[in-house]
Amino acid sequence: MKFKFITMTLMICLALTIGVIAVQNSNYPSPFIKNGDSDVAIVVGEDAASSDFLSAINLAQNLQAELIKQTGIKEDSFVITSGSEYLKLEKPSNKFNLGETMLEVWPISLTETDLPFLLGKGTYEDSSGRDYDYNQKIALNDLPLTHFSDSDYEDGEPTIGFRLSSGVNILNYTLDFIKNPLYNEDELEKTKIKILGKEYEIAYVDTTEDKIILFDSNNSQIINEDESVSITLNKETYKVSVLFMNEDIVKLDVNGISTNKLKEGDVYKIKEDVYVNVQEILYSSAENGKRLVEITLGSQK
Repeated sequence: MKFKFITMTLMICLALTIGVIAVQNSNYPSPFIKNGDSDVAIVVGEDAASSDFLSAINLAQNLQAELIKQTGIKEDSFVITSGSEYLKLEKPSNKFNLGETMLEVWPISLTETDLPFLLGKGTYEDSSGRDYDYNQKIALNDLPLTHFSDSDYEDGEPTIGFRLSSGVNILNYTLDFIKNPLYNEDELEKTKIKILGKEYEIAYVDTTEDKIILFDSNNSQIINEDESVSITLNKETYKVSVLFMNEDIVKLDVNGISTNKLKEGDVYKIKEDVYVNVQEILYSSAENGKRLVEITLGSQK
């Protein structure tokens, strides 16, 4: 049996919200659990109170327990699907109590054991076909669960939760290669890697500035100074042309939007989740020389 959590935005548990599910049925857990089978999806929204997410977790656990009664399946056989996972920060011998910090309850990093989809082991393949295994983990910050009042939150209503100031670190995510791949643009650019359950393509690498740009979907094109090209990204078409270029910078037009003057490696936001990245400027000062620019149009930078 698989309970589904359909998430619109991947965020840490402290910020996730979920629509309230009301169960007013004397036949509960039917129709969600019936005759040893389940048909239920718990839908995560964006505008409800964060406390509703915890209610959804409790509901899933309750339905899970009801199914166990009907089927006799062991609890550890249940999984969360559809690309989203959660982890309730508690131990059988240690619930989360007021005044305790995250590290008092969960002192070690979250790993594949805790979140097998998001933090699963991976293998990265470079452009030469060499494989590199890696692990993923999340280390929590030592934030305390407190009772507080803040005029900037819920109009100062007394609240139990984690009071976060601007710039406070909540967690630290690490992707750690067992053996490091070769760190250069020839081996890394235009290859793919899975991070937190999502596949990205490495669009640009600058080893001098230690800069790597990744997109979850993208399309690259080489554009002549005197032409325009059409690039399709996520089923939308973008017309791209060069407004100005020299050996160092280029200025582009994307569907009527003019970019800033961009150097190699620069990224410009066209609109929400659509970015243009200048990968390489190929400029000849000779009168009949080639003047080209290689760009990538991508999303989810």
